Amino acid sequence: MWLARLAICGPIIVISASAFAKESTLAGIDGSETVFIWKDKAAHSEAMKLVGAGMHQTSPDLLLPLLSCIVSSGTEANITDRGIVTNEVTITSGPSTGCHGDAATEAFR
Repeated sequence: MWLARLAICGPIIVISASAFAKESTLAGIDGSETVFIWKDKAAHSEAMKLVGAGMHQTSPDLLLPLLSCIVSSGTEANITDRGIVTNEVTITSGPSTGCHGDAATEAFR
């Protein structure tokens, strides 16, 4: 019985979620030509702690596992979940199309 309900409701849930996605253009922060897409909100938070401690200058390799991708300013993305510090996005243009993760809210035009 529950499987039949899921079969009926499943497509509605998928359609509803995609209806709220908003296309947006990413822009580098402080004139940067690149935008970092972090794996998730926790990865963004960890990266900001490392940057705050200056680790990005002495050990930049520590940040790489936290990244989903790096895109150019001007890249298009669908915002699938808005947040206060980051927005969850899926990249929709350029060589990183399909990349999914979190970008800082100030990286949106």
